[in-house]
Amino acid sequence: MEIRMTGEGVLTPEIQSMIGVEIGPQRYKITRKIIQKFAEVIGDPNPLWRDQQHAIKRRYNDIVSPPTFLANLFDLNQPEQARFVRCPLPNVLAGGSEVEHFTPVVAKDSITVTGKLMEVQEKRGKSGKLLFLVFERIYRNQRGEMVTRVQQTFIRY
Repeated sequence: MEIRMTGEGVLTPEIQSMIGVEIGPQRYKITRKIIQKFAEVIGDPNPLWRDQQHAIKRRYNDIVSPPTFLANLFDLNQPEQARFVRCPLPNVLAGGSEVEHFTPVVAKDSITVTGKLMEVQEKRGKSGKLLFLVFERIYRNQRGEMVTRVQQTFIRY
């Protein structure tokens, strides 16, 4: 079904019906190698991310992932989150993020990610209609503990 702009708004009943619908889960096995590679790529020499013995001495079971690890590793498909909402506004722009960390992610953790569209607002900008989409992703470890919560806003225009 094609969605067209009709009348004044672009916030369709179909889009409204997607609010609160869970996406996922996606599951990921976190390995020492991928954490170390991420630390190398971002140029962070912190031994917590690279040296297992150092991390164990600091109370962790294994090396720890840097704070930006989950958001960046799994954000590779983020534009798809905003695109799954069928909308007559074809373009997507990142509108900001809020990230909360609750417990560290360490090598050998299994992470499950779920997401949902939390809020949608239609606004008018200088260039025309805008649709603000607020998504939330929850990351849980193998014990069911919430490790990270990410809330991101995308702007369709």
